[in-house]
Amino acid sequence: MTSALPDHFALFGLAPRFEIDPQELARAHRALLSQVHPDRHALADAAGRRVALQWASRANEAIEVLRSPAARAAYLCSLHGVEVPREGGGPLPPAFLGWVMDWREALEEARERGDIAALTRLSTEAATRRGELEAALSARIDRQGDHAGAVAEIRSLVFVEKLAAEAQAALARAADPTLLS
Repeated sequence: MTSALPDHFALFGLAPRFEIDPQELARAHRALLSQVHPDRHALADAAGRRVALQWASRANEAIEVLRSPAARAAYLCSLHGVEVPREGGGPLPPAFLGWVMDWREALEEARERGDIAALTRLSTEAATRRGELEAALSARIDRQGDHAGAVAEIRSLVFVEKLAAEAQAALARAADPTLLS
């Protein structure tokens, strides 16, 4: 018997791939929690309760990683010996950085004007860019097995996810000015 813990994918009985079915992931998480949830082991001895809590915590940590496309891609890379830097980590493609700068400027202008149409367009543009990066990561990781080559796309995706969240927050504030900023 090995003392190594299963990776996040194995924990849920999933193939280690970037493309995963969110419903299948949710089902696997629920099934695992139904077995290891601490409430099911309330009558166990202290060691048994502690082990159940550790497994439930591990399941919750794993699903958080696997739900996020950027975190899932970075995790897959780490399984193949490629670490994705959290901050910094070298330059991003100049065309991408130019898009980010233009996008942020447009967001600030739309935010100042409370321009719901412009904020909606920017939110859609960020979502489109996110989808493009996710498709590129799927191809690079799942089909090409190029984990080292995926690093710049993962870092770009992290940026785009933050931008999309900013656009959604700005849109919500513009649609309901009573919301706190």
